[in-house]
Amino acid sequence: MKDIWKIKGFSTIILVAFIGMFIDSSYKILLFSALLKTDGALYLFFLLALFIILPFLLVLSPIGFIVDAVSKTKLLRVLSVISVFILVVITFSLWLGFFYLSFFLSLVLSFQSAILLPTLQVHLKELVGDRYLAWGNGIFRASFVASIFFAILIFSFLFNGIYPLGVESISILLHAIWPLALLLLFISCLLVFFTYKLRMKRSTAKIKFDKTLYFKGRLLKENLNLVLKDKHLFYPALGMCIFAGIIATLFSYFGLLSISNSALDRYFLIGIIGMTLGSIISGRFSKSHIETGLIPLGLILVCLSLILLIMKTYITPYIGFFICGLGVAFLIVPLHTLLQFYSTKQNAGRILLTSNFLQALVSLVVLVVFFIFALARLDLRILFNIMTICSIIISFGVIVKMPFSLSRLLINLTFGQRYKLIVKDFFKVPKAGSVLLLGNQFSLIDWAIVQMAVPRKVVFALDTRDINTLLKLFLRCSNVIDKTKTNYLQKVKTTLEKGHIVCMFSGEEMSLNGHITDFDDEYLKLGDIESKPVIVPFYICGLWGSSFSKSHAEFKQRRKHYKKRLVSIAFGNPMSLSSPPSLIKKKVFEVSFKAWRTRCDNLPNIAKAFIYSSKKGGSEVAIIDSMVGEFSYTKILALALLLSKQIPKDTQNIGVLLPSGIASILCNMAIFLAGKTSVNLNFTGGDKNVSDSIKLAEISYIYTSKVFLEKLSFKGIELNLNTTTNFYMEEVFAKIKEQKAKALSFILLAKLMPTFILNLVFNKVKDTKSCACILFSSGSENLPKGIMLSHFNIMSNISQTSDVIHASKSDVMLGSLPPFHAFGLTVTTLLPILDGIKLVTYPDPLNALEIAKCVAKNKITIMCGTSTLFNIYSKSPSLNAMMFESLRLVVAGAEKLSPEVRTRFLKKFNKPIQEGYGATETTPVASVNLPDRFDTTKWVCHIGSKEGSVGMPLPGTAIRIVDPDTLKELATRESGLILIGGHQVMLGYLNDQEKTNEVIITQDGIKWYKSGDKGYLDECGFLYIVDRYSRFVKTGGEMISLSLIEEEIIKLMPENLELKIHACALEDSKKGEVIALLIQDSEGRYKELIELIKTSNLTNIYKPSKYFVVESIPILGSGKVNISLAKKLALELDEKAQNKK
Repeated sequence: MKDIWKIKGFSTIILVAFIGMFIDSSYKILLFSALLKTDGALYLFFLLALFIILPFLLVLSPIGFIVDAVSKTKLLRVLSVISVFILVVITFSLWLGFFYLSFFLSLVLSFQSAILLPTLQVHLKELVGDRYLAWGNGIFRASFVASIFFAILIFSFLFNGIYPLGVESISILLHAIWPLALLLLFISCLLVFFTYKLRMKRSTAKIKFDKTLYFKGRLLKENLNLVLKDKHLFYPALGMCIFAGIIATLFSYFGLLSISNSALDRYFLIGIIGMTLGSIISGRFSKSHIETGLIPLGLILVCLSLILLIMKTYITPYIGFFICGLGVAFLIVPLHTLLQFYSTKQNAGRILLTSNFLQALVSLVVLVVFFIFALARLDLRILFNIMTICSIIISFGVIVKMPFSLSRLLINLTFGQRYKLIVKDFFKVPKAGSVLLLGNQFSLIDWAIVQMAVPRKVVFALDTRDINTLLKLFLRCSNVIDKTKTNYLQKVKTTLEKGHIVCMFSGEEMSLNGHITDFDDEYLKLGDIESKPVIVPFYICGLWGSSFSKSHAEFKQRRKHYKKRLVSIAFGNPMSLSSPPSLIKKKVFEVSFKAWRTRCDNLPNIAKAFIYSSKKGGSEVAIIDSMVGEFSYTKILALALLLSKQIPKDTQNIGVLLPSGIASILCNMAIFLAGKTSVNLNFTGGDKNVSDSIKLAEISYIYTSKVFLEKLSFKGIELNLNTTTNFYMEEVFAKIKEQKAKALSFILLAKLMPTFILNLVFNKVKDTKSCACILFSSGSENLPKGIMLSHFNIMSNISQTSDVIHASKSDVMLGSLPPFHAFGLTVTTLLPILDGIKLVTYPDPLNALEIAKCVAKNKITIMCGTSTLFNIYSKSPSLNAMMFESLRLVVAGAEKLSPEVRTRFLKKFNKPIQEGYGATETTPVASVNLPDRFDTTKWVCHIGSKEGSVGMPLPGTAIRIVDPDTLKELATRESGLILIGGHQVMLGYLNDQEKTNEVIITQDGIKWYKSGDKGYLDECGFLYIVDRYSRFVKTGGEMISLSLIEEEIIKLMPENLELKIHACALEDSKKGEVIALLIQDSEGRYKELIELIKTSNLTNIYKPSKYFVVESIPILGSGKVNISLAKKLALELDEKAQNKK
């Protein structure tokens, strides 16, 4: 994880730790090497070992106070300066050959190191916080051990190089090695330099040092009680003591043996390599959480290594030391992290020093026992064997006493091979006290993910009927409360009262559609609990579509791959136990944003995804262009690769002016492959719209079609493209046909070249956050705006939408919406191609008969459109209900779905329309209704849609309703401004940072888009749109929705009166604003409608003041009304009417 290295000062603190430990270890290596050349080495070895341990026993109380009370940066600087002075004295002492002074100075240096180590560790926690604590500790421990390794390697070599042969005098020997002390002095100056590079941080701890308590020994007792009386600190400290005892055993045994056998120091080097590697592995396993499952694994490895060390073969000591180093690292990284995690700013230093004190005490006992055996000339191997047996027994006892960590180990070994877990904000789960975890449930193993993520023991309240025997075996280690039992709530309450964590999932059943099910209110029945538990919401991303989910088999097969499945879990801020289910669900949606971040960060760019999906699809049909024919995945990949080589290189933005079809698909894919930005131009907006877009995006080249331009001209749309160089697709394809050999070579490349090489050679996209396309807003209100969408935005929205579409291999999608529309580009073009869904295209969505023929002929199952388009289809006499029989999912977006259209479409085709919601600025999908699904095993219906709503937010998307002025969040069912938060929110508006800043805000770490729409959320999280804030009229002192007026008027119209209407707000000198109604009438029956309105019971303020009959109401390419042109038309007609008067 690169994020931790981005933390300012982290690399410096690691470097300071490395240098500090290197200096201390190097000097002790020099002394130890010198001792081996002298008489009385046994006593001196014991004294040197004592000097290493003694400082940790003596500095606890006073230094613990200093570390907690003083600025860590200042203390590190002081210690580094002290090390310089110590090494100056050491250098002179060695030069003069003063053995006893040199030996005593090792004790002084040990005191300095005993203070330096906990100071660095406390500073590390302050620097990285709880989020990266385990990963930071892994790196810290690796650097610490690596410093010892290099100290042994370098200074053993230098000592042997300088050592004068035949010299028996210790004074002469010390004098010979004084240049090495000079080298250490220089390195200590580097230590000073780097400590002054650390940012100054002032200590906020307010504590006092009581001298009286210190001299009476009561301060020592208080410090010991900090650890011994807190179970969260006691068990990690106990584990560290076991580690210290084992290390002391190895050090004493092999250290004493090395007095007569210098070759044994190679074992220590092997052990240090294992420990360094283990620290790195531990850190990587704990990148985003504390992996306590490593603790029993570490103990098992250490015990195995001790058994190997007993064996008398040449190779086993090397293997044993390596495994021991590995196991020790697995043990101490999570244990030390837990000590830091459960400490506070006020006592972190004292807790770490107390742990060091206890470790030193255990080490001293072991050292003394070995020294006594050595003095008595007893066989050290017997003692080593006894210590090994004791260590194994103690370790086994600890593992048995820690079933929680054992279950984590079993879970990790089982699921860790298939799933890569990323945890976001695990530190939001309180370190102590009772907690109720509430979150989504997408699979049978969600409980395992939660347990792997949380460092504390979690008790799960689950319905065990769906869980197989193997999973139940794991669950027994986690203390499951069976939800099928009548007294399960009482058990939950009892568990919470004991201060434990209980996890409950949403609803009674796992999700059947990839959406969060409703949270039941069972937890509210728990009543008052003395321990005052809090609710922590969570969201798990990545298990929908896995073999453990309830998605259908074909979807599971489509999502199956041989790499590790990336699973992420995120936690939210603690909430009150009395929080209503609607608020819990809302917060879970917001937490889903963070969980999805990991998934979205790991998504490829569009070009890479296109190459991958095309290689996977191979000869299967990818696209059926109704005007041209069929195209396989291999063919479209080959054509796109070939075309990408022809994309101009002297400009970034490339224009595309084409309808839905194979030509526009190939152009866009070729542009993406070339690393350029695609600009699909809105050809329905007229010449000025297109010209303005070309100018704003600085487009020099456009891919279009002569035939298509002629068709536009026939419809009255004349476009002036004289300012750009135009590539006509007829000519492009004709040229490709002429170069048959070249085309064939690209087909062979697409078919035979491995995916990674294709990506390396042809994909020029450097950054997923770079702009992939620019879409110009439809201009339904004001002038068009260039909306910049990145690869990250588009791929995120595709991934989110794909999860809820839940496609199978038999699914076929209709692509008729124009690619200049976000819905048309993202959902009906890129999604099917990148997700392996067969796509059928047709260039004109307004041609009802041809669209119906496409659906019937190709057995299309998924159709997306607008309310206007579905209105045309439902009214067309040419369409038979059987033509739409194959459809399983019909989605409406881009404009509000008229209730009349919904009813008429359902009545004619027997197909419900699922309404969605979004904006070009959100790439576009933000929420969608889904078909309800029924579970016949539990007889439960999963509600996926509600009439009148636009559905629930997509997974990974959050929606907030806020006051438009204060941006304060509003209550459930209270209407306000809709904020959309998600990874699909645009980069910004092209060349308009001011406008971007107006609509993009950041709250609670989420990027939100201010939609401009007014709406509300219900208790189940479904979103309802009232209207756009700009589509309100203020008349009679009230704000009235123009859309609501239109709906009420349509209700008055009989079935045989088919008129199109649009309400506008016009300024009025007396009332401020009045309602004007545009009526599109080709039958001359507008007077009937006006009379109906005037004589109806409609509230007077809802009745229009002005009526204008028009030939046609302006619409956009997407089918929705062009609001700005409609209002402009109303103003012109009003002005003419005023002039006539």
